[in-house]
Amino acid sequence: MKTEYLFKMFLEFSKAYGINDTFNNFERYQDLFARWVYEKEKASKRYVQLFDYMKNYDEIEPSVIAEFGKGKYDTAAISMDLYTPHKAIVVSPYAETITLRGIEVHKGELSETDGETFIKYDSKIDCLLSPNCHWWFNSDEINTLMTQVPFTKEELKPFLNLVDSNKALFIGTYGSLEDKDREQNIEKIRDLYNLLNSISYRDVNFCSESTDGYYLSAIKVNSKEKVLRKVLTRY
Repeated sequence: MKTEYLFKMFLEFSKAYGINDTFNNFERYQDLFARWVYEKEKASKRYVQLFDYMKNYDEIEPSVIAEFGKGKYDTAAISMDLYTPHKAIVVSPYAETITLRGIEVHKGELSETDGETFIKYDSKIDCLLSPNCHWWFNSDEINTLMTQVPFTKEELKPFLNLVDSNKALFIGTYGSLEDKDREQNIEKIRDLYNLLNSISYRDVNFCSESTDGYYLSAIKVNSKEKVLRKVLTRY
């Protein structure tokens, strides 16, 4: 699984730097890859602060924030724990890549069956004791779900199933202004915003900005019903 995750990250790194090469040659790019990871980590600090700004438009204070599908090099949950007052957990097939102490990680994925969205944990103990999307799993109910680019249509499907639930959703992208795939990533979030606005009865807010050499673009689907659609800006 670690090799699969590294391959996935190499593809994203290659898009950001405009590199046309195969994973077999990864070793020749290790220094540049480390720089890309470093810049992603710095951008994630600004990104979670954007979440803190956008959540002010929701009356519900986040209790448990769950990030899905990410690993060591592209998680924002670590920055969420370090730089905001919110607790974030990671649920991902790549959970084993995150070894930082104090970060709660679980191997699993967000799943959808018969119109119901829930976390499918690999561990039976996690299924019984770890947070989930409904109170009937246990009392530790998740009320905010988040993910970032890249994600597939299949990975996004369970999120779309929650657009009119009592869950808040935070979906976005972030990185260096020098990334060659910056406009492509922002456009992906903008297109998703337009889709969510057309299908959701909830408040759907969009914010896209640049600061300190980084771009941040995110959608926040509020847990309350629609009051006013808006494009947010802090400046």
